[in-house]
Amino acid sequence: MFLRQMYHVVEGFYWQRRKRQHIEKRQMKILRQVLNRSYGRVPFYRGNQAYATPIHSLRDMEKLPMISKKQLQQNGIEAFRDPLYLEDGKAIQCITSGSTGEPTKIYHDRGCFDYHTAVGVRRVLATGKYKPTYRLLHIRPVPMKKRLFEYIGLFRRDIIPASLPIEAIKDIILKVKPDGLVAYPVYLRDLIASLSSGELDTIRTHLKIIFSESEMLTQSHRAFIESSFGVEIFDDYSAYETLSITFECAYHRHHVVEDRLYLEIVNDEGIPVRDGEEGNIVMTSFMEKAMPLIRYSIGDRGILNNSPCPCGRTFKTLKLTQGRTEDYIMLDNGEKIYSATILHMAAQLKGVREVYVYQAASGDVTIYYVPLEDRVEDQEITDFINSYFSQHASVPCSIHVCRSNAIPRTQGGKARLIYSELANSPAPMGLTAQS
Repeated sequence: MFLRQMYHVVEGFYWQRRKRQHIEKRQMKILRQVLNRSYGRVPFYRGNQAYATPIHSLRDMEKLPMISKKQLQQNGIEAFRDPLYLEDGKAIQCITSGSTGEPTKIYHDRGCFDYHTAVGVRRVLATGKYKPTYRLLHIRPVPMKKRLFEYIGLFRRDIIPASLPIEAIKDIILKVKPDGLVAYPVYLRDLIASLSSGELDTIRTHLKIIFSESEMLTQSHRAFIESSFGVEIFDDYSAYETLSITFECAYHRHHVVEDRLYLEIVNDEGIPVRDGEEGNIVMTSFMEKAMPLIRYSIGDRGILNNSPCPCGRTFKTLKLTQGRTEDYIMLDNGEKIYSATILHMAAQLKGVREVYVYQAASGDVTIYYVPLEDRVEDQEITDFINSYFSQHASVPCSIHVCRSNAIPRTQGGKARLIYSELANSPAPMGLTAQS
């Protein structure tokens, strides 16, 4: 396994700088193999003529149906699994965070998972700020086994259970004095809020780099984390369903891992849009054998770009925009206010660290805010939010504004900006509308 991972590391470095025609030729070759294997073996695809027609170009992928998480749950996970990988030990099980309401089991074959691990090595080296001898502390919901190269002092990573109280996490960081941190942005922001100025100064003396993952990192949160810790933060984009999707280079551009997946951007009607236009993200992880998801609509929105990057990598870049497609509140006239509008509003609130929104089934909206310090004037915040919504909503809407001490999280420990019962986006336990 170790040798295979190292081979994939070298393979990945090779493909990320190849010419576009070579990258796309490789994608075509492996996509054909995935389609043939899925049509012949996997229950969901078997006998479906849509998957029987050979593809002659990447554009032919547009003719195939898309799969949503809802379909995944309605058809049952077993419908998407290759019978060759049903036995214990032949597949690795992952469980999605349940950010859309219900966790889902996902299975990956070991070869695909090893390639994902190799992408992690490529990711940290792509920053130009990380050294293989650095020691990272990784705050995550589930434990991970030590990798072989960690025993020889390379790519060391110690896991901190995300279930620990933030004070306990802080104490571990102060004791261990790591070179870097890996965490969801919400944990980094909570950590900053819990640190005294002296403790923050102590961490600054040894911290050299931060990696964020899984949860959308906004520009305002990036600036807040970097200014607090005094080091750069590098983000990635991944999901349990497809594993690695993008990694951030030294120029802070998110490169799609095109040597292991094919990514499309489509509009709300499912029609692909041109590079540079916003739409819904659709992915095919073409190295997956245990549970192939062909044209899987992951529920996020973004913009794909093919312009050259100063780092020299030829993989396309992706910019996440409005987060999950179900992240919106709905007004009485059916108008949707998406998360981008909420983020724009939050960026203008002085003295506020976090904003999150809950919409009840009745349509009432409560906007919670987490202040940076107690001296923040509640009435000023309330007046600004009401004024902002009166300018950006076409009809009047009932807005309650509440101060909060904490950020609600999903079952997987992530932060969500909007929880709307009208958009089938249930709130974490205990979060209800208040006035």
